[in-house]
Amino acid sequence: MPTIAEDPRIDPRLKAMFGDLPAISQLDVSSREELIERMNRPEAIRAREAALAALNTPELEQIAPSDGLDISSETITSQPDGNAIKVLLIRPNPTPRCPPSITSTAAACSPAPATTHAAAPGDG
Repeated sequence: MPTIAEDPRIDPRLKAMFGDLPAISQLDVSSREELIERMNRPEAIRAREAALAALNTPELEQIAPSDGLDISSETITSQPDGNAIKVLLIRPNPTPRCPPSITSTAAACSPAPATTHAAAPGDG
């Protein structure tokens, strides 16, 4: 399993902060109940609290600035079981060149305007 620094999908600014951390291996458990029990052990709770504390440091804003980002959270109710799922949304602030959208590509928000082509009559 690669480290964070070796993963090409990770933002370089985050690699600078977390690059030396080893990859997290998945727990091998026999059931959901066993996983819940393991994750509620004191050492697991301490590890989560330490990870959250690391994410709330002033250095994070220097490494990965939030300027230009719209950050919000929403709660979605799953169906059919009705579980509340909290989702953190991080999106670019809308601009004339990059309006809000469901999907966005780098080309749509790049300095050079993206070219679109309309279908000609009969091109169906």
